[in-house]
Amino acid sequence: MIRTSSYSFPIAFLICGIAFGFGSVAAAPVPKAPAKLSVDKLKSLLGKNHLSKEVQELRVSIDELPVATYFVGGPVETCFYHNWHDYGLSVQFDENGNLTNLFLYLEPKDGFKEYAGDLPNGLDRKDKSKDVKKKLGDPESAEDSSSPRVNAWWTYPKKGMIVNFSSPTANETNTVIGILVLHKPEMKD
Repeated sequence: MIRTSSYSFPIAFLICGIAFGFGSVAAAPVPKAPAKLSVDKLKSLLGKNHLSKEVQELRVSIDELPVATYFVGGPVETCFYHNWHDYGLSVQFDENGNLTNLFLYLEPKDGFKEYAGDLPNGLDRKDKSKDVKKKLGDPESAEDSSSPRVNAWWTYPKKGMIVNFSSPTANETNTVIGILVLHKPEMKD
């Protein structure tokens, strides 16, 4: 006959806790500051499969699991994203799992913190539209928005960039880059 008492569970839990270290007192882990990511390293991943060694190394170096978002059918192409909110980075993969776009959040938005890594083509996170034009030239296409919810953007397909500004009109005095989208450059004519 097995005898139990009302103390058997707490005592067993305490013994297991001590044996496995659950009962020890430890300070809460200190959150790590997000590592600075290299834009050249990120750009080298464009076209790579999400299961490739190089993309796996990115995941390991970030030391944080991404939040995955999936889009299947409907008005948006079938794709998925890996989002690292604390790093200001979102990575888009096509339906075959190949990396197509990198989104660098240069200012906090939609739960993303500010991307802390370097930027391509001499861009600076404080650049205004006139600075972007000096560094990248005239965009191939430019769109301002009549909606306060949609920001202006300039496209540079041959440079592999879309510059999304922080306001609906790119030429406003205080408009800076909000999100920088990197993709494979289109072939030159």
